[in-house]
Amino acid sequence: MITGIHRCGKSTLLFELFKNYLLRSGVPERNIILLALDEDVNERYRNPAELSAFVRGKANDKEKKYYVLIDEIQYAVSREEMQRKETPIRLYGVLNGFLSMRNADVYVTGSNSRMLSKDISTDMFPKLPRRRPAPPSTYTLRP
Repeated sequence: MITGIHRCGKSTLLFELFKNYLLRSGVPERNIILLALDEDVNERYRNPAELSAFVRGKANDKEKKYYVLIDEIQYAVSREEMQRKETPIRLYGVLNGFLSMRNADVYVTGSNSRMLSKDISTDMFPKLPRRRPAPPSTYTLRP
């Protein structure tokens, strides 16, 4: 999980740097599943059930390793779920279900206050490391 303030480089880190790293490491492009939930063409995948069906449909060969890169995951959480803390967030079940897929590594970005909450990200992925990139002005780029 990559979280951080708005416009700090999460999408670039995921969709450009990490994707290029995977390709250079020999991962076939067809095994990299990219999904930007903030784009209107992907609006239907903001529904957690549709998101689950899409990813599972793409990562359907149990003999191959897939890398699932989902940007702006907060778009898959409804306003009602965000406002009522007692309401279970359906997306968490989907993401935890992805963790049980032995043939897929899942990477997500998110950038709103509830997604950034330590408690919420711990609920979503209790055992996974989190990364918070610094704003671009503090990056040191190396070749």
